Amino acid sequence: MTKATIKIALVGAVIIWVVADNLEALMRLGAMGMEPALSSAADMTAHAALLISVSLILIAVCDAFYQRHEFNKRMRMSKQDIRDEMKDSEGRPEVRAQIRRRQREMSTSRMMDRIKEADVVITNPEHFAVALAYDPTKDGAPILLAKGIDTLAFRIIEEAKKSGVHTMPAPPLARALYFTTKINHPIPEELYYVVAKVIAYVFSLSSFQPGMGAIVRPKLEIPKAMRFDSNGQLEAGGLNA
Repeated sequence: MTKATIKIALVGAVIIWVVADNLEALMRLGAMGMEPALSSAADMTAHAALLISVSLILIAVCDAFYQRHEFNKRMRMSKQDIRDEMKDSEGRPEVRAQIRRRQREMSTSRMMDRIKEADVVITNPEHFAVALAYDPTKDGAPILLAKGIDTLAFRIIEEAKKSGVHTMPAPPLARALYFTTKINHPIPEELYYVVAKVIAYVFSLSSFQPGMGAIVRPKLEIPKAMRFDSNGQLEAGGLNA
């Protein structure tokens, strides 16, 4: 039974009840004079209208509560459906893999954008590349802005060339920085001295003027605890770059 049918049935029931309650009075109307009959009919009509109005108000109030209940029910179901759908989607291996791939792409894009801020890119040269930035006006250590191996290392080197950033081959140092330093973090204290020599060398190249003496490429002694092979394993012997 629809709501409209219920409303009609309720209003009809009120009308029937009013007629039945006033049946004797209605039957006496024919025996009354015109004025008393009209007055009595008006009273019965007003009484019936009042009862019908009250019933309609009650119907409207009940309908409002019902509509609110149904709305809240649909909202709860919709939220649950959304949660279930998200859980189902995120639970699928291909979706998780796509999310992780997109996150890696965004992270790599942000990293590549920062290479133009670097002072030097230290390379392996083919397999490793790390980009460093140093602000001499601050007391902090050099910051590693980007790092990569193989294809990503090649992209870093190419981006450095396009941005006019100096590249310097130093395989042991490149590996040491790659395996010990996170992106956007300062280099480890053990590499301060050797990286300082690199930064000084690069700054000297940038400020070189004709007639100045030759700038000698520094020898880089890598601390024993920082000597890594290409797989990230510590090497037993010493290395010089």
